[in-house]
Amino acid sequence: MLEQPSFGRRLRQLRLQQGKSQSELTGTGMSAAYLSRLESGARRPTDRAVTYLAERLGVPIESFTEHSEDDLADLVMTLSSRSDGERDTEIRDFLAAALNDVAEVSETTRWEALALFARQHAALGDFEEEWKVLGKLAEVSRELNRPTLQVHVLQRIARCSRNLGDLEETRRAAREALDLSRRHQLRVLATDLVRIKLLLISAEAELGNLTEAAKLSAETCETLPRDTGALAAEAYWTASTVSIRRGSPDRAHEYMQAALAALASPEDLVRVCGWQPPPWRSRPCRPGCRRPRSSWRRWSRPSSSPVCPGTCRR
Repeated sequence: MLEQPSFGRRLRQLRLQQGKSQSELTGTGMSAAYLSRLESGARRPTDRAVTYLAERLGVPIESFTEHSEDDLADLVMTLSSRSDGERDTEIRDFLAAALNDVAEVSETTRWEALALFARQHAALGDFEEEWKVLGKLAEVSRELNRPTLQVHVLQRIARCSRNLGDLEETRRAAREALDLSRRHQLRVLATDLVRIKLLLISAEAELGNLTEAAKLSAETCETLPRDTGALAAEAYWTASTVSIRRGSPDRAHEYMQAALAALASPEDLVRVCGWQPPPWRSRPCRPGCRRPRSSWRRWSRPSSSPVCPGTCRR
């Protein structure tokens, strides 16, 4: 008889590889509740249950005891095809079990599995666990001696560190990623380089290095692959924020106008960057008007003039 909990983990792996839900697998010959207890290891499988499940899955009974690198590779490809909305704690826990069950596996397959595992944690908002997995992923990347993979992992480490509030680690990882890219002249997507730079700018600004943040912001905005879209808007918005903190309201206004022009409507800036109107124009629109310009409303087109909400309606 097959032993638990290894049988349950293997059963769930085969089910997920075929994209079946528990109810789809059980059909009329078994209850979904019983299958759930089998997968969790709470019930020992009977010969009849094993035979029935093997028939439903279309696999030989021996498949419930085999664990190989191909199984892990197939699982990674299957789970990678799922949308973020389909990912949940069950899949995350199952992937963790699959990584533990396969003793002999190539470093490339392990890298792919760990990358998916880390992304699963990020999708669930579990940044502490994502950080731990990314550390293992960085070790595998170094063992493979693949600089492009190292840059990808460093970018994810920088983003995860930013989510955890570790600005020093964010800066270190972003700097190392950019240094590796330049040193090896890697073919890295221009959009990924922009995202790495934005993480570095954010860290430098929060750590008080506003001069360096302003320099990086200007360079990033000048070398954007395109001046429209969400990424361009985020770059201009970041530069505007740095300029405000450095006491350069006019320059900040120019960057904010560019950020608004990069999107279809000003409302998108709230969604992309969490933007709130900056107070670079706090003076009244004219003598006698008590409304500061920071409270002016703007029409839907970025090029439209601001409208004073005061009585003058200027």
